[in-house]
Amino acid sequence: MSAPLSSGADVAHVDAVFKGLPHKASHLSAEPVSALASGFMWPVAVIHDSALRNNAALMAEVCQRFGIQHAPHLKTAMSPELAQLQASHGAWGFTVGSPSQLRLARSWGTRRLVLAAESVDTEFLRWLRGQLEDDPEFEFYLFIDSVRGAEVAGRHLAGIGRQAGMLIEIGHPGGRAGVRDAESADAVARAAVDAGLSIAGIAGYEGTIGAQRTTEVETAITAYLRRLRATTEELDAAGLLGADRDSFVVSCGGSTFFDLVAEELGHAWTLTRPVTTVLRSGCYLLHDHEFYASSSPSFPWSTGLRPALEVWAQVISRPEAQLAILNAGRRDIGFDLGLPIPLRVIDPNSGAERTAAGTITELNDQHAYLEIPLDFHLAVGEIVALGLSHPCTTMDKWRALPVIDADNRVVRYVHTYF
Repeated sequence: MSAPLSSGADVAHVDAVFKGLPHKASHLSAEPVSALASGFMWPVAVIHDSALRNNAALMAEVCQRFGIQHAPHLKTAMSPELAQLQASHGAWGFTVGSPSQLRLARSWGTRRLVLAAESVDTEFLRWLRGQLEDDPEFEFYLFIDSVRGAEVAGRHLAGIGRQAGMLIEIGHPGGRAGVRDAESADAVARAAVDAGLSIAGIAGYEGTIGAQRTTEVETAITAYLRRLRATTEELDAAGLLGADRDSFVVSCGGSTFFDLVAEELGHAWTLTRPVTTVLRSGCYLLHDHEFYASSSPSFPWSTGLRPALEVWAQVISRPEAQLAILNAGRRDIGFDLGLPIPLRVIDPNSGAERTAAGTITELNDQHAYLEIPLDFHLAVGEIVALGLSHPCTTMDKWRALPVIDADNRVVRYVHTYF
C-alpha cells in the first residue's frame, strides 16, 4: 500500500531566495534547461535523476523480494517531492525522527507515520491526539522504552485504538534508546497495556552496533536482530501484543545493513497474528560517495545503489601551485562523516568534463581547500563536482536543489523543509 500525499507537495516558488538558484528559476518548463547556462550562482547542490530513480527502484525490489515493507525515513531530505517519489515506489508509510518532522509530514498529507523515537512531550501528544481524532485514516506508531513513557503516552493516546500503535523499542548495550533486556521489555509492555494503549509490536535500530561492514559487526547485528525476533515471540506468548490488531509490526533497518534486517526479520513468523516487517531506511535514496558507499549492501541481481547528490563549486583562487580554493564550505556541505571528494572538473562555458584530481584537505565556512598534483591543470572559473559523505548533513543546508539528467540539464526542482 503506497502512502498517499496530497497535492500540497507541490510547494514553494523557486527564486532568488534559494541559495545558488537563478532568479525566477520557476521559468523551468516541460523542456529541460542547461544547468550551466541558466543563471546558477555557484556553489549549487544537484541531484542526479538517474541515480535517484535507480535507488528508489532498488529498495522497492528488495522489499518485494523479501516480502517486507518500507517506511522511508524523511529526516534525510525532508522533501515532499522525494517523499512522493518514494510513495510512488510502494512506501508503506514514512518515518520521522522528531515531533516537528511529524507535524510537517502531516502537512504534506501523509496518512501512516512512525516516530522513530520516544516522546514524553505533552504538548506534542495533545496535538497528536487531535490529529488522530480528526482523521480516522491517520495511522501512527510511537517508540516506547520506559514505564514512564508508557504512562505519559497513555494519558494522551489511550482509547484511540489501532490508530495509535506503540512499538516497544529494543536497544543494545552501549547503544541509543531502547530496553536492554527481556525483563524490561515485559515491564514496559505491561505498563502500556495498563495505560490503555495498543501495542503494535517492536522496533529497533541496528546502525549503532557498528558502522563498517565487517564480519564482527555483521555477526553482532545478526544476533541483535534475532533478539528482536525472540522478544516479539515472548511478548506475544505473554498476551501483551495488541489483541485488537490484525497484524503486528516489527520495524528495524537503517541504510547500511537493511539487507541483514530483510534476511533475518523477513522470513516466516509463528505468532498469533501475521507480521509486517518494516524497514526505515532513508539515506539509501540519495546514497553517497564514501560512508555509505563503502558499507551499503550489494545484491547479485542489481548494480547496487548509486550516489545521487553532489555539490558543484567554482575555483575562485589558485594561490599556490598545488592549491585551489573552491567557493563551497561548511555552510554548503556536510563533513561529519568525511570531507568531500573531487569527482569531475566541468568547463562552465563548453560543458566539457574531465576527471578531477587531488584531495579536499579543509573546509572553512565558505571555502574548500583542494590540494592538487603539480601537473594537474585547474583554472580559476572552472567548476569542480564534489562527491559527499552522509547526505543528511548536506541536504539540510539547501532549501531547493535542481534535479539534472545525464546531459546536466535541469528537469525539475526538489525542496527541503528542515
